[in-house]
Amino acid sequence: MPITSADLNSFAGNWNTTWTGGNAGSALVTIEARGPAGTGKFDRKSGTMEGAFSDGDKTFKGTWRQSDASGTFTFILQGSDKFQGTYSFDSGGTGGGEWNGTRAGK
Repeated sequence: MPITSADLNSFAGNWNTTWTGGNAGSALVTIEARGPAGTGKFDRKSGTMEGAFSDGDKTFKGTWRQSDASGTFTFILQGSDKFQGTYSFDSGGTGGGEWNGTRAGK
C-alpha cells in the first residue's frame, strides 16, 4: 500500500529496532530531527548516527558509528509507526543486512 500524505510522520522519537546479519541484534534508537538533518543514538556500544531526511521526510539516510564499527544506513517509513531499512559496514565488520524498526510505545 503506498504511503499517502496522511501517513507521513517525522522520524523523531524512540524506535525499537532489530537488524539481521552476522551480528544480528536489537537496540532502542532515538532520533532527533533538525530541519532536513537528523541525529540519533542507540543503546549498543555507544552508538550514534547522523544523516539527512529526503523524499518528503519519508527517508532517513546517513552514517552510524559505535565503539568498534561504523557504516551507512537507510531507513524508509512505512506509515507513521514503522520503518524498513538496511545498513552496511565501513569498518569493524563485513556485510550488513536489514535494520527495521517500530515506534516505541506503539
